[in-house]
Amino acid sequence: DDDEIGYCPRGCVFKLKRALYGLKQSGKTWYDTVDDTFVEYGFTKLEANHSIYVRRNDNGSKIYIILYVDDLTLASNSRRDLDIFKQQLRERFDMVDLGELTWFLSMRITRDRSRRLLAIDQHQYVQKVLANHHMTDCNPSSTPMEARRWFVKFDGDSDYVGRYASLVGSLMYAMVLTRPDIAFAVSALSRFVHNPSSEHYTAALRILRYLKGTIYLGVVYGNSAKIGLYGWSDSGYTADPNDRRSTAAYVFLMHGGAIAWKSKVQDTTALSSTEVEYMALGQATKEALWLRSLLDGLLFKENESISVYTKHKESVLVFADSQGALDLTKITKHHDR
Repeated sequence: DDDEIGYCPRGCVFKLKRALYGLKQSGKTWYDTVDDTFVEYGFTKLEANHSIYVRRNDNGSKIYIILYVDDLTLASNSRRDLDIFKQQLRERFDMVDLGELTWFLSMRITRDRSRRLLAIDQHQYVQKVLANHHMTDCNPSSTPMEARRWFVKFDGDSDYVGRYASLVGSLMYAMVLTRPDIAFAVSALSRFVHNPSSEHYTAALRILRYLKGTIYLGVVYGNSAKIGLYGWSDSGYTADPNDRRSTAAYVFLMHGGAIAWKSKVQDTTALSSTEVEYMALGQATKEALWLRSLLDGLLFKENESISVYTKHKESVLVFADSQGALDLTKITKHHDR
C-alpha cells in the first residue's frame, strides 16, 4: 500500500532529518552538535585534547568539560556559575545530573576535603577481572613480576590465545588508568599475545595475584608543596632477549601523584647504554611538551604548571640517571646519535 507508513518506492531511499543511534555517522554527528553547543556558550576546545573544553568567565571563575561519548564531567571553581551552565544544558539536551563525581570509567574517585586529598582506584574493576578469570580466592603476590625475569617467544601451538589476550587486555586497562606499578610487567607480557605459552600465561596470572593483594592501591593527589609538573626517565639496555631491543619508561607527577606513565620496548636497537637512555629521554621530552600544552590549555596558573625544581617558567624538568645521555642533550651540533 502506497499510503503505508514507512513505504519507500523501489529505487528510492529515505533522507534522515537527524542521526539515528548506531549508524556509522552518528558519532560524528553527535560530536559536531555538542561541539557547536559548547562553542556557542563560550567554551574553547583544547588543542592538546579535543574532548576537553574550558571557559574563563568575566569574574575569573573557570568551567571545565570532559566529554566521553555522551557523558559529560563538569568542574568549576564557582558553584554558582556551574549551576547556571547546567541549567543551560538542560534547556538544550535531555540530561540527568548525577551529582558529585564518584565513578568515572571504572575508576572510583574519593575526596578528603579536610586534608585536601583526591584519590583514584579501580578496586571494583579488579574484583570483576579476578572473578572472570576464576582468581577470586587466589593467594596474593607481593610483586607483579619476578626480578630480572625475561620471556622468549613460543614457537609451538598455543592453547592460551583467547584466555591470554583477554587477561592481558584487562590488565592493560587497569595499568593505563590507575596502576603504573604494573606497567613494565604488562608491557613485557603484551608482546606475546599472538602465541602465548603456559609460562606467559602463568606470569600474567601472577600480575593478577599481585592486584589481588593491592586491590585498593591507587593514585593520590594532594595539597603537596611539590605541586608542579616534573618527571623521570629510565631504560633497561638490551632487556629483550628476542631481538636485543631495550625498554624505555617515564613517569610524570603533579600534586604528589602520577599523571602520565609509560613502559615500552623501543622501536630500534640501541648500540650503547648511553644511546638507549638518550632515546628514552627523547620520548619523555615529547610527553612533557604535550603535558605542558595540556596544562596551558587548562588555564593553570604559572606556579601550578611549571616545575617546582627550576626557575624557568616555561620548562618542565625531567630527571635521568645517565650522565652520558645528559651530556648528549647539551650538544647542539650534529652527531651520529
